[in-house]
Amino acid sequence: MSIEIIGMVGTKEVSESRGSFDGPPIDAGYLTRFAQAHEAAGFDRVLIGYGATGPDGFAVAAHVLYATSALKVLIAHRPGFVAPTLVARKLATLDQLTGGGRVAIHHITGGDELDQKRDGDFEDHDRRYARTAEFMSLLRRELTAAEPFDHDGEFYRVRGAYSSVRPAADAPIPLYFGGASPAAVQVGAQHADVYMLWGEPVAQIGQRIAQIRSAAARHGRTVRFSLSVRPIVARTEEAAWRRAEEIRSATARRVGDATTAQVQGVQVPARGARLFGFRESSSVGSERLQRQAADRDVHDERLWYGVTKLTGPGGNSTALVRTEEPVPRVGTFLVRSDAPGITIEPTWDHLGLRASRSDDVIFADTPVPAGAVTGLTEPAAAAGPDALLMAWNGLGLTALYLGVASAARDWLIGFLTERTPTALGRPLATLPRFQSAVGEIEASLTAASDLVNGLATRADAGDPVAASHAGMAKLIGTRAAIGAVEQAVALVGNNGLTRKYPLERHYRDVLCARVHTPQDDSVVAAAGQSALAVAGLAETKST
Repeated sequence: MSIEIIGMVGTKEVSESRGSFDGPPIDAGYLTRFAQAHEAAGFDRVLIGYGATGPDGFAVAAHVLYATSALKVLIAHRPGFVAPTLVARKLATLDQLTGGGRVAIHHITGGDELDQKRDGDFEDHDRRYARTAEFMSLLRRELTAAEPFDHDGEFYRVRGAYSSVRPAADAPIPLYFGGASPAAVQVGAQHADVYMLWGEPVAQIGQRIAQIRSAAARHGRTVRFSLSVRPIVARTEEAAWRRAEEIRSATARRVGDATTAQVQGVQVPARGARLFGFRESSSVGSERLQRQAADRDVHDERLWYGVTKLTGPGGNSTALVRTEEPVPRVGTFLVRSDAPGITIEPTWDHLGLRASRSDDVIFADTPVPAGAVTGLTEPAAAAGPDALLMAWNGLGLTALYLGVASAARDWLIGFLTERTPTALGRPLATLPRFQSAVGEIEASLTAASDLVNGLATRADAGDPVAASHAGMAKLIGTRAAIGAVEQAVALVGNNGLTRKYPLERHYRDVLCARVHTPQDDSVVAAAGQSALAVAGLAETKST
């Protein structure tokens, strides 16, 4: 099963511990940078939050989608204020306009009574969840119905409902959902694709997942899960906990300032009031987090409730502190291709070397035997790149491209041997011009192949000089390969670039050598610095 990494974006740089609530609530430049940072870091999706006084989530989502190329969005939404049929068309339209497969919706029924009333919602807790159930059912039906339909429910009534716009992707728009009460569990189990959970101790999370799965099974369904926590990561154990304490201190100061302002009758901005605990909470999940925070600051060694305890009932506020080890280690891992948890995403779509395949490999809880791990050490003690491994990378790539050039040479020889122009009356291979050209190709490829084979033999024998020369061998060998194929194309003219013959494919393939590491400019720069024995000076100038 694949893992989806979800972040969050906001329209203004502000939180419990930093930023200002003053000024405009939307900073478009900040939102763009925030979204693009998530995409650059490899996040799959970002949550766009909801509040009764905040910017509209659909408009924010559109900005995020157009500021990025592949990042997906999860739009938080409270059912009850916009008709489900209209929300369905809004989602499908946004999905169509942004290429398909990038839009999802998160149903937040609402656990802050004050915030609900700001938008005119005075229904009680369980009635809101009943409304959410009908909302999700009707939304899904609007997105999938092939014909107009009628609906008569407790909260919604439509006649001839139908959406002409459908999601662009083959997969439907995912419906996310969150809630911890018994009423919430029944709704999510029946209607949600993904059930979102807050970070709680492992035992409690296990119980909740079992409860939801059992409820979903009664409807013949399975549900995926999302776990929301705040990561506090540092290079060492000490640094991670120091960072957590810095966040606690900053939050405590801001909570104190907000409390003082309330006592003095100074209006605290609505978002600030909600962040700092001024709510009328009916959230079962928030109440449970508060009980856990009151019990102790840290559960399961790493689940930290420092912010939760200060800010009171609210949303995602628990944090995981530290890295996987007190001091993270690095090393080399050998993973079998048939190991469980491996998914290969076919992303290789290059113009050349299509058969070589360099698709994305995704590891999801993939076990690695202890014997398949080597060289584990702390980063500070880690040696540089393994010289022999780097040598084999360079020499192996060079051999690959020399193989491409040899295939081009073989085809050229066959073409020249078989091609007999009518005016000439004999094969092109009998002409001195072509014989000399083939001879130049043969000499170039033979010399380059002998260089690679010789260095490989010496490197295997432990010769450090041979390993250090692998980059230069790649430079010489791939230039020979490219030159040979270019010469072959020039010799046969238009026949060299027609798809009828393989030479055009060999030409595309061999040109890929220029982008494979190590690249020519870095090889010649390193060789020049070494030869002149002024590498230190050259590096100083280049920086």
